[in-house]
Amino acid sequence: MALPGRETGVRQQVHLPVHRVLRYTGSLYARHFSGPAEAEVSLRRRNHPEIVLARALQAPLVRYGGNFTSGYHWRDGVGPLDQRVSRLNQAWGIPEYNHFGTDEFLRFCQLIGAEPQITLNLGSGTPEEAAEWVRYVNARWGDRSGGLLWELGNELWGTFQIGYPTLERVAALNEARDRLTLFVVNRDLHRDLPARVTLAGFAPAARARVQTLAGTSIHQPNDELRPEAVRPVESILEVRAPEFNYIFPRASVSVIELPGR
Repeated sequence: MALPGRETGVRQQVHLPVHRVLRYTGSLYARHFSGPAEAEVSLRRRNHPEIVLARALQAPLVRYGGNFTSGYHWRDGVGPLDQRVSRLNQAWGIPEYNHFGTDEFLRFCQLIGAEPQITLNLGSGTPEEAAEWVRYVNARWGDRSGGLLWELGNELWGTFQIGYPTLERVAALNEARDRLTLFVVNRDLHRDLPARVTLAGFAPAARARVQTLAGTSIHQPNDELRPEAVRPVESILEVRAPEFNYIFPRASVSVIELPGR
């Protein structure tokens, strides 16, 4: 498959736009491909009915994320529209044409007067990809000083989520192999989870550091009125090698850092 003037590599199934006839009102995009250039027109109506209605909601924050996030690679949704490759939306099994990407989302937020909140891909993404996305957005939003809200993954407690944590993903040794970090999500909204953890192949020190993020429910947010409604709580865990007991609070995410002896 090739786009005008260049070959295009395809990593996965590609969906071509569906042939259909729609009535468009409010926007027009025209682009010159070859031959004498006569015009390049881009019209975006600030007072398009959808924009007017969205602005009337006076939403202080708009989130870019959802189940698709865990398989979404942001570079697919930037650049010229005619050069964006369509891919399979792995969460819903439908085509994702990537016509509404990062730049379109930021512009939408500007038009309705809202701050953007973006959910990072913690399913099939990498830390490097996430960091580059942060830099990309920071260079294009507001005064370019950063400080936006970023969400680390979408519904990490859900077994339906792409990249749902397996044992290999919830326990990680650092490069020096002298520190083991455990990541645990208790998705139960009503009950604490008592657990006995047995370690094999790693000799921990007698004390471990624990950070727990918990709320009244797994969906409890921080907002502008309660910026610290949900915040990490630190504690010290006594470890008796090769195992230890810990009670994971309901609706919580816990990180246990075990230094080696």
